[in-house]
Amino acid sequence: MSHHSAVETASLKRGRRADDHPDLVQSRVAAETKQASILNSFEFKLNGQKITANDIDNKLEKSTDLTERKAVWEASKESVLRSNRIS
Repeated sequence: MSHHSAVETASLKRGRRADDHPDLVQSRVAAETKQASILNSFEFKLNGQKITANDIDNKLEKSTDLTERKAVWEASKESVLRSNRIS
């Protein structure tokens, strides 16, 4: 049982709505769009060969070779490292 008044409950619910913070929502959407754009246009490489994000996911999920998994994981982080240098 809640001990909040109807006004307090409404205020608590209202504070959780995204449309109450349009500047924050706009900033987040812009950041997520930029991040997706960088990731989607990034060319991953593993041992000098192109590899897709799906290939990375599959190898990380299925490979039991720890050396391969480490190399794949490191390749997956290249987009983050480069995007931080670009910004």
